[in-house]
Amino acid sequence: DYLRTVAHVMGIASFRVIVLQGIVGSMPWNALAYLTLWFQLLGFTDVQASLMKAVFSLGTSVGALLGGILGDIASALFPDSGRILVAQTSVVSGIPLSILLFNGLPQDAATKLVPWYGMTLAVMGLSVSWCAASCNSPVFADIVPPEMRTSIYAFDRAFEGAVGALGTPLVGLIAQHGFGMSLEKAYQSDESSRASIADAKALSDSLLVMLVYPWTVCLAFYMLLHLYYKKDRIKAKRQTTYLDATSPTALLELPASSLSARSFSLSARSFSST
Repeated sequence: DYLRTVAHVMGIASFRVIVLQGIVGSMPWNALAYLTLWFQLLGFTDVQASLMKAVFSLGTSVGALLGGILGDIASALFPDSGRILVAQTSVVSGIPLSILLFNGLPQDAATKLVPWYGMTLAVMGLSVSWCAASCNSPVFADIVPPEMRTSIYAFDRAFEGAVGALGTPLVGLIAQHGFGMSLEKAYQSDESSRASIADAKALSDSLLVMLVYPWTVCLAFYMLLHLYYKKDRIKAKRQTTYLDATSPTALLELPASSLSARSFSLSARSFSST
């Protein structure tokens, strides 16, 4: 039964799209583990650097709630595309805000612009954190029968967590070999030294690469979801109707083609009888 569940879930196009999106989309979040070090290299005190990280985390917490609300509203207005559009809006907003944070705000006098950095982080955290609550989790619930929801969430977490974790070491590699940063000197350099600012610039460029490019790819994957979500959602409803009329394990006992035909027939008879 477990292997059939795996095969069934992996056969859903929307699931594959969201997992691929999640693998790429989780890399920026893992890359942001360097955020505290980046602020320290800019000359922020340990307290200021930790406060900046806390502001961003608070923004993402509120943003997740906001994303869920916006997703529900959009889904009511546009059932087939509303949630996806909200997620795409969130991803798009992260690109200019990342450019502003890591390239737009002056870094030579960053310690004099603490409120501006804090405000940018708050807005960024508030806007880039909608995807899971507004789209990914609700879509997972829509594209499989209720009996398989635990499995589909588990598979998603496993795939995204395992591969998306590469985002953190990639930032270090790009900063060192692509932009000339020395992590050893970065941790040892004086807060006011030119070396510290140079390393901060290298790290900011690396972070920008690991945010902008993955989010751009993420946006493309969400475009694909427009093609598959409606079809997979309707198919899941038919499967649920079939399960309700037979037994909880019937789905695992039938090939996908047989199930699709039989559940469609059952739905048609139910509709005609009403």
